[in-house]
Amino acid sequence: MNVGKAVGVGRSITGEEREPDDSTPSLAELFRLHSDWLVRLAYLLTGREAVAEDIVQDVFVAYARHAAKVEHPDAYLRRSVVNAARSWHRRRHLELRHARIDEPGSVSLGARELADALRVLSARERAVIVLHFYEDRSIDEMAQLLGWPRGTIASLQSRGLARLRKVVEP
Repeated sequence: MNVGKAVGVGRSITGEEREPDDSTPSLAELFRLHSDWLVRLAYLLTGREAVAEDIVQDVFVAYARHAAKVEHPDAYLRRSVVNAARSWHRRRHLELRHARIDEPGSVSLGARELADALRVLSARERAVIVLHFYEDRSIDEMAQLLGWPRGTIASLQSRGLARLRKVVEP
């Protein structure tokens, strides 16, 4: 079965059946074009490679169900990854709290330093810091992308940078 064709035909918001237009990329094309950077984004948000891969796969499955209604696939996918990473952190926090399991000590060698430093941030602070420095997003772009007020974004960025400085600087 051609995954792209299965996703391309759908119903419009009014319920009318619509044909795919040539400008809408297929699911396979979107996955090929965006999966690598979405996995990197999810990894920076969660600090876990396997979790990042799972999040991206889940996001593409959700996109496949809603593709007919999505006008901007890359924005939908990015926002879905950020939201899924936040949800993962909420679930993980609850699991740790209920199980009373302490998080394993951080490893501060090599490529793990960045992930370890990002772990001190809340999920919302991490999302803002990663979107700003990894994707070079402005405060206005992040506010629009995440649907949060501009002041909230600026505040989260300021607090997140202050917390990172305490960890990174001796």
